[in-house]
Amino acid sequence: MEGSDGTKSVDEYSDIDLVCCSEDGRVEDTVSRLDQILNRIGRADITYEQTGRPANNRYKVYHLEETPESLLIDVTF
Repeated sequence: MEGSDGTKSVDEYSDIDLVCCSEDGRVEDTVSRLDQILNRIGRADITYEQTGRPANNRYKVYHLEETPESLLIDVTF
C-alpha cells in the first residue's frame, strides 16, 4: 500500500492506493486479472487509465458502484 495508507494519514475520504507487480511481459495479464477481481467485488462505474505511460508502468483508477464517492482505487502496474 502507498498513499495515505503508507503515510498513516488515512481518513474517511482516503482512497486506496495499490501497486501491482508482475513478471516482465505480463502487465496486460495483471491488469486483466485485477479487472476481473474488482468485478467480482462490485460493478465499476468509473474506470480510467492514464494515457501516454510506458506499457510496463500503467496507471488506472476505479470506482465501484454504491461505495462513497471519494473511495477510489488507484493502481500502478
